[in-house]
Amino acid sequence: RRTSVTKPRQRNVHKLPFRKSAYCILRSTMKKRPTTALLAAMVAFTAISLIGIEARAGVIHSVPETWSAAGAQGWSASLGNATVANAGGYLGISFPALGSPPGPGEDEEIVLTSGSPATSMFVGNYTEAGIAWARFDFMAEDVEPGFVQLQWTSATHTWRYNLDVTGVGTWNTYTVNFIYGAGWIGDPLWNNEDQFLADLAAVDWIGIAVGRGAPSTSGQDYGLDDFELGVPEPGQLSMLCAAGLALLLTLRRKRTG
Repeated sequence: RRTSVTKPRQRNVHKLPFRKSAYCILRSTMKKRPTTALLAAMVAFTAISLIGIEARAGVIHSVPETWSAAGAQGWSASLGNATVANAGGYLGISFPALGSPPGPGEDEEIVLTSGSPATSMFVGNYTEAGIAWARFDFMAEDVEPGFVQLQWTSATHTWRYNLDVTGVGTWNTYTVNFIYGAGWIGDPLWNNEDQFLADLAAVDWIGIAVGRGAPSTSGQDYGLDDFELGVPEPGQLSMLCAAGLALLLTLRRKRTG
């Protein structure tokens, strides 16, 4: 069903929150033995993160939703301007043909998964779970969309991320980082990092918004597949710790030399 797949954008993982207690110890040790403090911080950060990822693995799963099973798997069209259905291994999004141009609010659809059903594996506390990015595949089957956004919301605030979609009949893979200032759009009244992080701790739904392309009256079909949430890979944290150990050994050799 796929003619080609665009390679994912370069992955940038958001660091897990640094523990306050570790910070206090590091600050105290740094004054006396800076190199030892640096190594200790790397070891502690790696250990805590690895334990945390393992302990929180059941909170929000990073296993992709591939729609390999029948049905929409808890995803739905929230505005009612399009229909969603399992299209044989991916989620199909279909806008019907219209006899006249769509009115205000009728030219887009938000396809999402939310806390209802409660079994949704893509909602909850992203901060506690260490979620760093969302990755998914999207395809315009016959008409380029007017726009596509990744969207998510807490109980009161919605955040949007614009995606660049070009071409028809080709699957494209997108990776979007949950980092404030990296392209996320919020209402100017509360668009700040503190609110962004607070909302990440209570994600109520997440999905994509799709706008009708031109001509806006034509029937249009789009596809969503392989939706997943990710955490920083343990291997990357281990490499950071190893680099810190190598740095410490180098500094000690210089001192003894």
